Formats: sequence, C-alpha cells, structure tokens
Amino acid sequence: MRKDGRLTLTFADDAVLVVEPDDQHEAFTVVGTPAPVSQGFHFVAVPGGGLARW
Repeated sequence: MRKDGRLTLTFADDAVLVVEPDDQHEAFTVVGTPAPVSQGFHFVAVPGGGLARW
C-alpha cells in the first residue's frame, strides 16, 4: 500500500495485482490482525487517492 492509495500485491508465482486509486470510490480495503498482536488494522483507499487507517 502506498500513501497515494495504490495497492500492489506480488504472489509466489510472480503474478502481480495492481489496484489504482479511484476518483469517486474506495479502490480497496485491507483488514487484518497480525499474529501475535491482539490489535488489528484497517486500511481504506479513499476516493481521490490516499489512505485512511483505523
């Protein structure tokens, strides 16, 4: 995830998924809880670019 709202995922087989920011919609949401930490994370690519984090 980049501060500009772009998401790039690279998989084990070297396939790449790129999600660009959108001017009118949330382009993606990432939610998770990293082990062993009990506090999770939530990122949203906000319309127009950028990231919001909770």
